[in-house]
Amino acid sequence: MERNRTGSPGIIEIQGCLHVGQFSAILFRTSDEREDFLLREFENMPVDVDLIGVAPGLYAENESTVAEGSGRDVDASAAKAASTDSVPARADSIIGGLCGLCAAVPDTAAWVKLVQHLFTDPDSAQGDALDEPVAWLRTAVDDAMGSSLEGGNTDPDPLLFRTLLAELAGRDPSDGWNASEVLESLLGSLPPALSAQSDVRDWARIVGDVLSNKREVAALSDEGSIVRRAIMLMLLRPEPKDILAAGRSSLRAGHQVSALAALLSGTWAGLERLPNNIKASGGEFSLLAQAKAALINRWLALDDTANLPLTEFLNPLLESSDAGPMGQKLVLKVGGQVLLRRDIEADVVLRSVRDAAELLGQKLAYDRDKDRLSLRFDFEGGRTQTIFIEKGMPDRRGHKTIRIWSPCMDLSTATQRKKLTKKMYEHLMRLNSAPNLNCRFAESMRDQAVIVLVDQLAETLDQKELKAHMENVAMAADMFERAEGVDVY
Repeated sequence: MERNRTGSPGIIEIQGCLHVGQFSAILFRTSDEREDFLLREFENMPVDVDLIGVAPGLYAENESTVAEGSGRDVDASAAKAASTDSVPARADSIIGGLCGLCAAVPDTAAWVKLVQHLFTDPDSAQGDALDEPVAWLRTAVDDAMGSSLEGGNTDPDPLLFRTLLAELAGRDPSDGWNASEVLESLLGSLPPALSAQSDVRDWARIVGDVLSNKREVAALSDEGSIVRRAIMLMLLRPEPKDILAAGRSSLRAGHQVSALAALLSGTWAGLERLPNNIKASGGEFSLLAQAKAALINRWLALDDTANLPLTEFLNPLLESSDAGPMGQKLVLKVGGQVLLRRDIEADVVLRSVRDAAELLGQKLAYDRDKDRLSLRFDFEGGRTQTIFIEKGMPDRRGHKTIRIWSPCMDLSTATQRKKLTKKMYEHLMRLNSAPNLNCRFAESMRDQAVIVLVDQLAETLDQKELKAHMENVAMAADMFERAEGVDVY
């Protein structure tokens, strides 16, 4: 209700969805109607029930007065879609999936940025980017996987995850969960070329054996394909509360595996069905409800003037501040409200390297954005060389490693790449075989440079070894640059 020009309350009709945060009060005619609403519609909503009251007098004053709102007319096809289409269910799935992810997202900057990516329009230049509900989330997750997720992802993984996400979006949880049927449906929805790949067939056979109790499931740690392990976890424990507890169960699920599985589980359960404690993980519930209302109104082409513009949800703001020598506080805001808050601790491996260097009298600088340490060496003649230390990939036995490296030839432009001739490759190969090198030359596609590097097991690194590795890398890189007549790095 709203006040009309005479100051008395009136009734306004709005074609579209409104979220409960827009109301100062929800008033019913009788106490019975209020209780019925609370039992049927509000049982699993973390909203203050004090705003829901009884005001029979207002109804008596306005029974013959209905003022139409200012929203544009909705044609018959749109009205029919509002009642029969699955758009509301799919919107509920999408926001439920994002809420599930927020509840399980690991305390790393990369994962917080992934959540930011999911709330960002994948192509803001295209106005129709959100017209198909499932396609938006599928595309966003697919894009985010290639740039934000840590761990070893093989080529089929993004499409496996994307396909299952589409299978789960809008699915009715009341139909029950048959893991074998879900797996069969997933495999049947894959492109023939992908489903025919031997590694996909082998993986599907293993999962099928686990589901039929022919094989025990191994620990679902953050190793190998975290995507396939997340799918395995979802098939075994589809309920959101079980996903969040999987790290403490016999499955020993890793943080990243659990986060991806929580996205799948939340998508299947939907926002409305999620427990209140999980809904609270996505910031204020009104934020999630408003996002859902905005999506429904957008996809059904209904009036949305009473809600926060959808563009506000597609421009999330990530605020960061330092916390200690290597820590970081991250706050992700959507529409001006806090969606996610995380205190990021620097990786224990890099902290141990920094501590070891300090005992040697070397103060390593920490780059929070790139999550790496650095140190500048000064050589005679005013020459300098910067070395970097970062986490490496685990070895085949899962042991953590560090990589110490320094660039020595820029390959970022076509002109610079011309220097990397066959003769130069042969020269680098000969340098690698030098008995006194103690490190190696390589081409880094990520850094677009020729680099000098050495890899080392983190758990066996001592102060003497760290000092030797840093000096060897710096001197080898400077030697190469000196021979080329430059001092770039």
